[in-house]
Amino acid sequence: MVDQAFDNARYSRKSSHTDAMEQNVSNRCPSAVSSRLVRRLAAATTMGFGGDRKQLPRRFAPQRATTSEVAEVNMNVFAIRHGETLWSLTGQHTGTTDIPLTDNGRRLAERMRPVLTKNAFELVLCSPMQRARETCELAGLSDKAAVDSDLMEWNYGEYEGLTPEHIHKIIPGWLIFRDGCPGGETPEQVGMRMDRVIARCRAVGGDIALFAHGHVLRVLAARWIGLPPGGGEHFLLDTGTLSVLGYYRDAPAVRIWNGPFIEPN
Repeated sequence: MVDQAFDNARYSRKSSHTDAMEQNVSNRCPSAVSSRLVRRLAAATTMGFGGDRKQLPRRFAPQRATTSEVAEVNMNVFAIRHGETLWSLTGQHTGTTDIPLTDNGRRLAERMRPVLTKNAFELVLCSPMQRARETCELAGLSDKAAVDSDLMEWNYGEYEGLTPEHIHKIIPGWLIFRDGCPGGETPEQVGMRMDRVIARCRAVGGDIALFAHGHVLRVLAARWIGLPPGGGEHFLLDTGTLSVLGYYRDAPAVRIWNGPFIEPN
């Protein structure tokens, strides 16, 4: 009995230490991310944000991996938000407006090249918008990329070009992940687009790169781990960043989120 209690206590301490190490690793910003490095990260953590799953619409029920997906333990989806633009600096909603990167945005995109070109991607998909295509090109993956219109940014409709502050003066308390945009898309419509992207990625497996936009990639992360589209509100995402989605055993998980590219010394 004493030996068993000692073993249980030792196992508990070991588990706590391992959990702490995993959490520490998950919080590190990736200065150089490769498929091999991602596979070694011990921070594959699913994120729960509460809510009654039974009340979700049927088409947005939590997704679990199939047998083939469980076998593909090395699957990593590199989700890259485009570099900085003038409207991202001012906080204006940029959906269908096709504007280029700033000089700093191009510099952010160029930082990605030594990281991403080390990987043999099975699939590279890019939004048709200029800011995403330019980021993809500067990152060195344009020769492998296919344009996917499902990766376009949220259609903001009447809110195109407006800042959140301006919109809140019109509709106090407005939240895009709950309310959508008049004349544009609802969260459910964006969620269906991201579900198609996810299905396309899972059908291929291996390492996949996606070049897209802030709001749609936040919905992508939510849908990847089985949250409804509105769950995207929990995933903050800056311009010129890398996130990696994968699996923890058979559970879809977030490996890295909103990771900046650090310039080498």
